[in-house]
Amino acid sequence: MNMQMKYIYIVFIVLFLFVVLPQSAFAKFHIIELDPQGATNYGAVSINNRSQVVGTYSVLTSPSHGILWHNGVFTDLGTLGGTVSSAWDINNEGQIVGDSTPSIFGLSQPYIWDKNVMKGLESLGTYSEARGINNKGDIVGTCYYPSDVTHVCMWHDNKISDIGTLGGTKGRGSKINNKGQITGGSSTSGPPGGAFIWYKGAFTNLGTLGGSSSFGFGINYKGQVVGFSDTTSSETHGFLWNKGAMKDLGTLGGNYSKAYAINNSGEIVGDSLTSDSHYHAFLWKNGKITDINPMESTESHAYGINDKGQIVGVISKSTDTLFHPVIWSPF
Repeated sequence: MNMQMKYIYIVFIVLFLFVVLPQSAFAKFHIIELDPQGATNYGAVSINNRSQVVGTYSVLTSPSHGILWHNGVFTDLGTLGGTVSSAWDINNEGQIVGDSTPSIFGLSQPYIWDKNVMKGLESLGTYSEARGINNKGDIVGTCYYPSDVTHVCMWHDNKISDIGTLGGTKGRGSKINNKGQITGGSSTSGPPGGAFIWYKGAFTNLGTLGGSSSFGFGINYKGQVVGFSDTTSSETHGFLWNKGAMKDLGTLGGNYSKAYAINNSGEIVGDSLTSDSHYHAFLWKNGKITDINPMESTESHAYGINDKGQIVGVISKSTDTLFHPVIWSPF
């Protein structure tokens, strides 16, 4: 083979690698498995800047409990006296929020877990749930009332406040940043929407990608919001809302995506259907969506990302039918 032919061959191979192979082949991550020993059902949903991860696990048919992973150590968060608990978010101080039953027959109650102690939070209506916490200890969630009415609620200094909705009868709070800005979803009394920012007593409807509804899952310090929205073609796509404009994040080839979290650098994670109808975790960065599904996994979902770029979620394995909690840690 002469030098010209060798050059053409090399160029062809390079083009093949970058165009034909899936984007996941170039995702630079080390996969850290978090499986608690003996657990048969588990999930990981949030990671802080200390690489502490929270989620939920159970063993066989036993009730599920919230769990904390850190440096290879698993801590069962326990309950408020009942049999079930779940953990949904952790801040950089190591404070965790979630829900637990206070007794065998009691309704779920929100809690904060701090310094190895689980403490119940105040509720409004029939019951309430906690979903997000910022580094100041402010908490956001949802209050449930009779007649299928739900409102966004928040806790400041462990005191609960009902902050309402976008005008409809249903509202849910997802996350709160260190400025006190809250995002979530709400029904409206007028224009299409659902995803919102609440700040200093006022709701802002973030609109949609052309469809009838949307929902905000994550918010960073800059007030950038991610979530999902209906599109004009009746598909569901993840979005980034920034400075008054909602951007479609696209998909990994299918007709579905959702964005669950955004860090302070604007890196976004979520999941999407691929062209062959599998759910794969993605990272959206610098305007590009990248498949981060591990090569050995047929399905994955990414739910949280910290400011170090570490991602938390779940993956499937060929050895069983379970989802396994993992950290995608950048090299």
